[in-house]
Amino acid sequence: MYERLFLLIFISLFSFFYQCKTEPGSDFSKIQLASDSEVNWKNVETETVKWLSDYIKIDTVNNPDLALKTGIPTGNEIDGAKFLKQILDKEGISSEIIEFLPRRAVLYSRLKGNGTKKPVMLLHHMDVVPIEKSRWTKPPLSGLIENGKIYGRGALDDKGMGVRLLLSGFVT
Repeated sequence: MYERLFLLIFISLFSFFYQCKTEPGSDFSKIQLASDSEVNWKNVETETVKWLSDYIKIDTVNNPDLALKTGIPTGNEIDGAKFLKQILDKEGISSEIIEFLPRRAVLYSRLKGNGTKKPVMLLHHMDVVPIEKSRWTKPPLSGLIENGKIYGRGALDDKGMGVRLLLSGFVT
């Protein structure tokens, strides 16, 4: 189990395949890069914004003080992991959720290469720090989209990064 914890990552070996297109079951050594003319960037933007907004709405607040008082782990990464797994499943990328404590989980996905290149690991954390609601001008778990901005806890640290890493694997 501990060996797996060291290997737990959000998505590994992903960025090597950025903007790549292959036939199912093909050899990754014959990757073709997608040209800008082959990517509908408006659709990519729309889907990415929706993913981030929906991801922010998932309560993954990690409150270590509360966990110490109650003895119940906080973070609820399991809900974030399930959300991201649905996206990966839809894109045909296998992944596994590993729940290492109740409601504390990681999502592991691997794209296997042909061994000619060094592996790449991409990683982000799904939990967010506690929320002081009085300091927020917008609801912190709303994923509100307003005037070209997405509001919510984790938009920059680190759910936004997670969506960017996720997207890097299958923009074609």
